[in-house]
Amino acid sequence: MKALILIQDEIVCRMGLDDAKKEDAGRRFMVLSVAYHNIGVEYEFLKEYQQSLGAYRKAIENAEKNLAGNNDMLKNLKNVYF
Repeated sequence: MKALILIQDEIVCRMGLDDAKKEDAGRRFMVLSVAYHNIGVEYEFLKEYQQSLGAYRKAIENAEKNLAGNNDMLKNLKNVYF
């Protein structure tokens, strides 16, 4: 959860910057999807299935919105969710 908060803060801070920094923010969105996925894995391990599904869904939503060029990652996230 701490990693998720840190990466979200970093993305927000980069939003108003120049194009080079925005491109770097795009990579951060990928990390954000991975963080949501990892949270889902942890909840699943703890048998908190509703929270797990919610985290997996957030990973997919983030990837669909921000990672249009990374279809392999989106495909893998969807395979876990469905």
